[in-house]
Amino acid sequence: WGALTSRTRGRVLMQRFDFLGAPFRRVEVSVDADERRTLIGLHRLQGGTSADDGEVEGTATWDWSKPGVLAGPVVKAEGDLQPWIAARCAGKAFGEALSGLVLPRGRRFALELVPLEKGLDIRTTIESEGAFTAWGIAGRGLKVGTRTKAGGLQVDAQLGLADGEAELHLDGDPLRQTDFVLSLKNCDPAQVGQIVNDLGDRPENPAAKAKGRGRLDLDLKGRIDLESPRDLRGLGTYTLNDPELRKVRLLGGISGVLEAIGVGATTYELDRATGTFGCLGGRAYFPDMTITGPHAKLELAGEIDLKGMTLNFAGDFSLPRKQGFNPLDIVNLNRALVSLTKIRLHGPLAKPETQAIPTLKDIVKPNNDKDLGKIPAGILE
Repeated sequence: WGALTSRTRGRVLMQRFDFLGAPFRRVEVSVDADERRTLIGLHRLQGGTSADDGEVEGTATWDWSKPGVLAGPVVKAEGDLQPWIAARCAGKAFGEALSGLVLPRGRRFALELVPLEKGLDIRTTIESEGAFTAWGIAGRGLKVGTRTKAGGLQVDAQLGLADGEAELHLDGDPLRQTDFVLSLKNCDPAQVGQIVNDLGDRPENPAAKAKGRGRLDLDLKGRIDLESPRDLRGLGTYTLNDPELRKVRLLGGISGVLEAIGVGATTYELDRATGTFGCLGGRAYFPDMTITGPHAKLELAGEIDLKGMTLNFAGDFSLPRKQGFNPLDIVNLNRALVSLTKIRLHGPLAKPETQAIPTLKDIVKPNNDKDLGKIPAGILE
């Protein structure tokens, strides 16, 4: 084997072995080599420790008519191998990072490796139609494409998440610093909140999936260190539609009494939130959150501590002006209260406290919170 005029053929069966640090159960290797090419077949390359870990069929080909490194090998493989096994061949840390992604039966995994004059062009495709878990997070209908590039890896992923759809694009070192673009469409904000709460952790027993009636659209672009995801930096926009977003009672429990005796509604429904936000240093900044309803508007600014999972927001409540002159507006209790009302939300993200009664401090110093929620300059530099 190797002489310019020879031809070599053969087969060998290997069982229970490691290759580049990844465990494999079985493979039958075929060889067909002559002066023009060398073709190595990988038949039923079974990975991991059980049938659930999957297998692939593959080839490695050298074309001896091409110069130097361009001769090969060109590697192609396709089957249902669990992604973490292939990732382990690229490095121990990479394999361990993907060990949290567990895909059900029926998945598809494909690999193509082509040598270049400088480096390798490695592409993978992963598809899974059913439900799956990724680092304790439930998802469905996963489609992932990866491609190597100078300085890292490009990843394009689509999946069902939080009863909606998500797209994620990564460009950089998949284990450390990477640029990202995240898009959520029609997702349940209650479930998204639970995911954010677990961000950076890998619970052994994931919390029961929270359910809500709201729908969230979100777009976020920035840079993240995957070893410390809550320290991400980025800018984004969001729209939240939720029929139970918040019922703001201007007088707390007194509102119910006033409504009962006929003083016009002092409770106002809010069902839609929009705005921009920025993330830096473990904090999320919201400079212009606008929450609206059929008859009211709440404008808030504030911050969320992503590490301590607490929030601090302040804002003003307003009612739209009705056309024409209404003498009752002169003595309208609602409008008098609204003109002085400062809404405050603070405390744990899961259950913040709400205050909607104006204090003397709010009236005398209305601009005390002017810098609250302000996005730091140069957040993406």
